[in-house]
Amino acid sequence: MKNVITNNLITLTEQLFTELYTHKNPNMIIQHLSKDIESYGLLFENKTCSYHDICHYFTHLCRSTHSFDMQNSHFQIITQTNDICVIDGIYELVKDKNQQSLKHYHLTIVYLLENNHAFIKHIHVSSPYQIKTNDKVKYSQFDMKSIFNQSSMAGLYCAYLDEKHTFYLINDTLALMLGYCNQGELLKVYNNVIDMIYHEDRVQIQNNIQQYLTYGNIYNVEYRMMKKDGSLIWVMEQGQRFYDEYDNEFIHAFISDISELKKNELDLMIQKQKYSLALKDNSITILEYDIQRDRLIIDIQIESKKKIYDHYLEYVSSDRSTVFKEDRRLVCDLFSRKIEGPIEIREHIRGTNRFVRKSIDSTIIYDAKNQPVIVLATARDITTEWNFRTLLEQKIQKDSLTQLLNLESGKEKIEDYLRTKPLNTSCCLFMIDIDYFKTINDNYGHYFGNEVLIAFSQCLSSLVNNGDLVIRTGGDEFMILFKNIDKCSSTKKAEEICHSIRNLQFNEKISITSSIGACFLDAYQVCSFEQLFKGADYELYRAKENGRNGFSIASYLELNNNKDQTQVNDEYRTLLKLLNNQENIDYTTVYQKIAKKYKINRISLIKINKETLHYTHDNLYISSRSYQSSMKEGYLNQKDYLLFKDNHYMIIQCDENSLLSSSLKKLLMQGVAKTIFLTWMQSQQYITFLSYVHYEQSKDWTNDECQELVGLSSTILTYMNQ
Repeated sequence: MKNVITNNLITLTEQLFTELYTHKNPNMIIQHLSKDIESYGLLFENKTCSYHDICHYFTHLCRSTHSFDMQNSHFQIITQTNDICVIDGIYELVKDKNQQSLKHYHLTIVYLLENNHAFIKHIHVSSPYQIKTNDKVKYSQFDMKSIFNQSSMAGLYCAYLDEKHTFYLINDTLALMLGYCNQGELLKVYNNVIDMIYHEDRVQIQNNIQQYLTYGNIYNVEYRMMKKDGSLIWVMEQGQRFYDEYDNEFIHAFISDISELKKNELDLMIQKQKYSLALKDNSITILEYDIQRDRLIIDIQIESKKKIYDHYLEYVSSDRSTVFKEDRRLVCDLFSRKIEGPIEIREHIRGTNRFVRKSIDSTIIYDAKNQPVIVLATARDITTEWNFRTLLEQKIQKDSLTQLLNLESGKEKIEDYLRTKPLNTSCCLFMIDIDYFKTINDNYGHYFGNEVLIAFSQCLSSLVNNGDLVIRTGGDEFMILFKNIDKCSSTKKAEEICHSIRNLQFNEKISITSSIGACFLDAYQVCSFEQLFKGADYELYRAKENGRNGFSIASYLELNNNKDQTQVNDEYRTLLKLLNNQENIDYTTVYQKIAKKYKINRISLIKINKETLHYTHDNLYISSRSYQSSMKEGYLNQKDYLLFKDNHYMIIQCDENSLLSSSLKKLLMQGVAKTIFLTWMQSQQYITFLSYVHYEQSKDWTNDECQELVGLSSTILTYMNQ
C-alpha cells in the first residue's frame, strides 16, 4: 500500500471513486478499507455491512453495472486530528456524454491515520439533496439520523437554525468531549448550542455564523466551550446549512478539540512579543532556525538586514564561518538541541583583526503535533560587558598595591595546577617575606613602606617565567609557585632572589633582605595546596631561625618523614615507576599492587562516546570476592552523563547515593558494591573511566589516597590512549 500524506486525502478520495465508477476497478478502494469498517447508505441498501460484505459489494458493482464518469466533485476536510480525518462532499455520476442518467450523491468518509497510511473506518453514501435554483442543500430525516448513528469518530450535532441553535441530533462523542457520560446526560443540561459556548464568545460567534450564511451554506468558527466540570476548552466548529424535505433550516456541524493547538499559538505569540521587546536593545539580534530545512534566518524583523543561511550546521562547522573554531561545536549543539542556552561564543568581524563576544539563548517552537519545528534565539553582543567583567575579575583577583595575585585567587590557581599538572613534572612553592619590615614602617613611615613593597614585588615578577605564579599573601609576605622546575634549579632560583633583593636601592640609601622557605614536589608525587603550603611555611620558619637573609628548601617527601607515611609513599612511587616503564608495562602486576594497597576488589575500564553516550565496560582486575557481572555495553542517559562533566573524580557510597539512575548504579556497583572510586580523563570523542570497587564495607577515602589514585589513574589512562 502506498504511503498517504494527510493533505492529499481529498485527492485520494477522488481517485478511489474514479477507479470504482469509471475504470471498474474495486481493488484500490478495497486496499484502503479498515478491517472493522462501518458503512451505511444507498451503496449498501441502507443497511450495515461487514468488511467482507463491502468487499464483495464493490467487486460485484464493478462487474454488473455500466461505467460512469464522476463530475463536479467537491470534497473538503471537515475535521482532522493526529488519528482521524473526516472528508465530506458531493459528486455527480453521468452515464454518457449527453448528460443523461445524471445522479447526485453526498459522501462522508472517516479515515483512520496510522503510520502514514489512511484506512477507511466509515463510509456513507446517500442521495439526500438536489441542486435547486436557490442552491438549497436538502437532507431527509432518515439521512440525518443515519449519519449520526454511524459516526463515532468526531463530535457531531444537528440543530435547528433558530436563535439558539436548538439541538435536533447529537452524538456521544461530543458529549464525552465535554465530560459527560453520553448524549442523554448532556441533553439534560443543555438543549441548544449557544448556551454551551463560553458567555464572552457567544455574541461574536453568532454574528460570525450569520455572516458566513449570508453568502453561502458553509462556515468555520473557533470558540471556547464549557465542560461539565466548569473548565473551558477551545473547539473548532465546521458546519453546513441544509434543509429537510419540508424546507426547515438546519445546521450540520463537526466539533474538534483544538485546546492544545491554541496553547501552542498562545506560547508562540508570547515568545514573539518577548523578542519584539528585546529588539528595542540594539545589541540584540533575532535568529530563527528551521529544524527540518536546516536554515537560519538572521534579523527576521528587519528586512534590509535579513540574511539566510541554508545548510547552516554544515556552514557554521566549516572554515567559512566567522565563529571561532573552538566555539563552533557549541553553536551546533545549541541549534540541534543537544544543549540548552545560553552559550557564549566569539565571532570574527570580517575584514578586520577584531572579534566580538556574543551570548546566544534560545527557545523551541512546537507545532500542533508537539513536534519541534523552530529554534528561536537571541544573539546579544556582550563584548563591552565581558571586557568590564574581566577587568572587574582581575581587580578582585589582584592585590591593589602590588597588582600581584591575592591569596584567594592565587590559592585557587595553585590548586588547579596541582590537580591537573603532568605527573612526570616537578614544581616548587616559595614562601618569601621581607626581613624586619615592621622596623622599616616604624622608622620611615608607611608611604615608604609601600614603595618597598612595590619594588619588592616588581623584583620577584622579573625573576619568574611565563606561567609561574607570584602572589602577595598579605603584609610583607609573598608566595611564588615555580612550575616544571627541578630541585637544583629551585636552589639556584632561591639564591638569585636573595641576591636580587639585597641589591635593591632606595632613596634613603637603605637596603633590605628577605627570607625564603620552599617546599619541592617531586615528579610522580601528588599533594594538596595545604600540604605544600605547610611545607614551605615550615621551611620559612627554619630560614628565619638560621638568621634570615637566606633560604631553606626541603622536598615534600622529606617533610613527611613519618615511618608509615614513608612506607606508603614508597609503595606509591614504586607503582608510578612501574607505570613509567612505558616500553614494558606489566599492567597485571600494577593492578594487583593497586588492589592490595588500596584494598580494592575490582578495577574496571569504562569508555563513553560523547556523541552517542554509548559505553563499553571491561574488567581489568577481579578479586575472589567480586561479583561476576556480564555487563559489557549500553547507553547512559543525559542526566547521568552530566554528573561527570566538571569533576576529576567521584566517590560513590552506594547506600547513600540517590543521584544515579538505576541503570548506571547497576553498571557501577557490579553486584553489591559498598564504595566506588571513579576517576576519568576526556579526549575529543571519549570520556574514559577507571572504576575502583570495594565490596566488603563502606570505605573512608583519605585525601592522600584520593590524590594518589587520581595520579595513578591519570598515568594509566594516558598510556592506554597513546
